[in-house]
Amino acid sequence: MAAREQTQTFSALAVLHNVVVARNLMTLESVVAQIRAECYDLTDEALALTTPLMRKHINPFGRYHFDLSRIRD
Repeated sequence: MAAREQTQTFSALAVLHNVVVARNLMTLESVVAQIRAECYDLTDEALALTTPLMRKHINPFGRYHFDLSRIRD
C-alpha cells in the first residue's frame, strides 16, 4: 500500500472513530438522563468510570443476519 493510500485509509478511520465516539456520547447522555429520571442514584463519580469508546455494537465485517421467516408477502 502506498503512503498516500495509507494516509487516506487512516484519515477515513479517524473520521469513523470520531463518529462512533460522538454517537456513543449521545446514546450515553440519553441513557443517563433516563436512569436519573427513574430516580436511580447515578453519581458523577460513577459516570467518570464510563467511556464513549465502546465498540461491541459495531459490525466491522459486514456480516448481517436476517430472519427471513419474518418476511411477509
